[in-house]
Amino acid sequence: ARDPKLDRDVAIKVLPESMVRDPERVARFEREAKLLASLNHPNIAAIHGFDDMDGTRFLVMEYVEGQTLGNHLKNGPVAVEDALDIAKQIAEALEAAHGQGVIHRDLKPANVMIREDGTVKVLDFGLAKAMSDDPSGGAVANSPTITANFTRPGVVLGTAAYMSPEQARGRQVDKRTDIWSFGIMLFECLTGQQLFQGETANDSMGAIMHKQPDWASLLPTNTPPTIQLLLRRCLTKDRKRRLHDISDARVELEEAIADPTSSSLGLARAALDVKTRALPTRAQMTVFVIVLLATAVGVWFAKPTPELHRPVRRFEFAQDLKPRVTVISPDGTMVAFESENDVYLRDLDSVDTRLLWKDGTDEQIRWLFWSPDSQWLGIQSDTRFWRIAVSGGRAVLVAERRATIMTTWSDEGYFETCDVREGSFIRIPARGGEPRTVLQENEDEVHFHPGSSLPGGKGYLFVPHPKDDDARTICVATADGQRHDLYESDQSLYHPVYSHTGHIVFQQSAEPSGIWALPFSLERLQVTGEPFLVVSKVWLCSVSNTGDLVYAKRFGSAERGRRLAWVDRSGEVLGTFGPTLYGATQPSLSPDRLHVAVSARGLDENIFDSDPDIWLVDVQRGTATRLAMEEGRQLGMTWSPDGKRIAYTTLTPGFEHSAVSVRAADGSGQSEVLIADAYGYSLVDDWSMAAIVEGSIADDVWISIHRFEGASTREVFQNSVEWDIFPHIRPGGGLIAYSSGVAMSPTTPIFLRPFPEGEGRWRVAMTEARNACWSRSGDRLFFVAIEGTKETLMEVSVTLDESGVRLGEVTPLFSISDHEFGDFDVAPDGERFLMLQSLRKPEDEETEEGIVLIENWFEEFRARTK
Repeated sequence: ARDPKLDRDVAIKVLPESMVRDPERVARFEREAKLLASLNHPNIAAIHGFDDMDGTRFLVMEYVEGQTLGNHLKNGPVAVEDALDIAKQIAEALEAAHGQGVIHRDLKPANVMIREDGTVKVLDFGLAKAMSDDPSGGAVANSPTITANFTRPGVVLGTAAYMSPEQARGRQVDKRTDIWSFGIMLFECLTGQQLFQGETANDSMGAIMHKQPDWASLLPTNTPPTIQLLLRRCLTKDRKRRLHDISDARVELEEAIADPTSSSLGLARAALDVKTRALPTRAQMTVFVIVLLATAVGVWFAKPTPELHRPVRRFEFAQDLKPRVTVISPDGTMVAFESENDVYLRDLDSVDTRLLWKDGTDEQIRWLFWSPDSQWLGIQSDTRFWRIAVSGGRAVLVAERRATIMTTWSDEGYFETCDVREGSFIRIPARGGEPRTVLQENEDEVHFHPGSSLPGGKGYLFVPHPKDDDARTICVATADGQRHDLYESDQSLYHPVYSHTGHIVFQQSAEPSGIWALPFSLERLQVTGEPFLVVSKVWLCSVSNTGDLVYAKRFGSAERGRRLAWVDRSGEVLGTFGPTLYGATQPSLSPDRLHVAVSARGLDENIFDSDPDIWLVDVQRGTATRLAMEEGRQLGMTWSPDGKRIAYTTLTPGFEHSAVSVRAADGSGQSEVLIADAYGYSLVDDWSMAAIVEGSIADDVWISIHRFEGASTREVFQNSVEWDIFPHIRPGGGLIAYSSGVAMSPTTPIFLRPFPEGEGRWRVAMTEARNACWSRSGDRLFFVAIEGTKETLMEVSVTLDESGVRLGEVTPLFSISDHEFGDFDVAPDGERFLMLQSLRKPEDEETEEGIVLIENWFEEFRARTK
């Protein structure tokens, strides 16, 4: 509910009508509520008041956003590190309440909320007693979560499983009851299992009072020894021998978080299995001898051994899952990969592939990265960073920040990456916290291509992208914020990654393209040899500390070709024409429908580093002719009304110069600059006015109106706090469609506004979208809606008359993803679409997919690096 007096959201709990009819119970409830309201602790949900309205009595409580611990546990156990943190916060809440003489009495996962930032809030302190009709606490049946039919066979009641033995017997309870329930909850967080679950509440309570489960064997192997001892003390049935104060548990948890292995205490996990009585002297001597022999064997095997040249072996797997982003763990034992926004783990010691994270974000996963100890996996989506334990459990949101791909997890406990909007190298604490900028781009650069952390805090590898050139230099940013050039190439290179074989592995896009290795001294931070090609025509890769290399064939294979296709409104392909085009985008149909202008790198699948030029495809003959070869990228074509000229955007390397140019459609003559300093444009029908995108790529871009009459003029049309891009003026004028959203994002909301003047602004659809395109009559707008990994071509009718603007219902036409269609144009009748259909590979063959693992990759190249 909303509290209008204090302008805040609150939670309301209404008392049952049966209780309201009993004045004595209501009076006692008010007394208990006053006591509970005195609790003031960040881990306790506060009580704001007790009120009534028209005979309805209710509590007004703090509103806590998030999920209950119970809902989190439906996904399985919580990672040990997170379980200890949750338990510590619960212990702190109990410690504060017990200090005020308040006992919870109904502690269970459903009464624990976890906010998005990881803060724990314990709910409903003391309400079990407050709502009871027995002032002493009396029978268990009067607990608010135990009903009159709780003994009915087949009814499973969660609360019964968390009762202490004395509570299940209906005896007087004290704070040690909360300690028992606390132990049960900590066990469930670590294992994902209820310790005393039965088919009925009676079964659960019977198990609590009489059963001695072998619970220690169910705990994760990396559970700190002190926590196993703590659980044993919390779950002692005799409350005289049970842990007496929750503050002791809080201290144990803090020490376990700081020292998980309990090395400072001299404990070993084996000590937990020793019986309480002393071992006989003979047994003690036997143990001593075994330990001595084990130590001797360990020392023997720890002696330096001659270097062995292990064989190079290649494996392929996961072909059926269409893996994309693929990374190998530092210890070389596991491979994590993303497929259709799900995250999988493959244990390399077995043939098992298991699902780790089921479509856990509404954004596209961009990259995965491992913690140095191989126990955690970092997940990066469009604007968020997560971490999840490989043992399972829930993912933890670490930060919200847009960055490029290739984030790495440093030895010092930071996510290290590059911010695409700020042009900076940033560090994000893996445990959560504010990101910190370590190194900023200079005025001569556009942004950084990220790489990876160097071991031992030596620095971070990256490639700066100059405004007037390609990215050709590998640099290192050291911990003190200094920057040093390591290697300069005459080719474009990206994403340098340190390999423990003594190399920097990087990607080169020009021929010969693929993964290259550069000999490198970590101690001296110097290059020690010439680079050599490791795998051709592969893009991103990942390396382990053990000398293994992994990459996804689907993600790194040769660029997929596309062909022009006519598609009807149901998504059926009516026919294809023209040659296979590579790097093709933005087809534009000529007014006479005889040619298609398309931006493409070329007709050769091996063209990787060339900039796209304008190609003209003859619709009837199927031939393709390059209009001209010019410096920079040519894209975004528009035909003149008579079909004799073509306007297009030219972007030079690093976006140092951008302009709208025009040239004859027959290729004669030279190009002329139509509008200077524009990143994109849209022309009105008679080319007398344009909407252009201008500004600074490193800062902000906006839409301006450019008029050609007399001296060219321009004025700001749309400039929000976000980027305003991709203008599309409606045929016939009066309206403009454009995108407004986060910088560098290919998918943003689409809006309509009157053009060139007028009031009003309308969002076309609630989904993220791309590729707005008007029908030739201007009565319909088509666009691609994006929901997660699903892309759908949509249509919405648009009416513009004297009464204003009216948008019809958004109608889905067909799936873009299923057919692998790219950009599109609309036929004059609005019933067909000219689309770029992706081909699996040249000649319509299937592209091989899967993960390639190369064990000991360096052995192939050892001789050439000596």
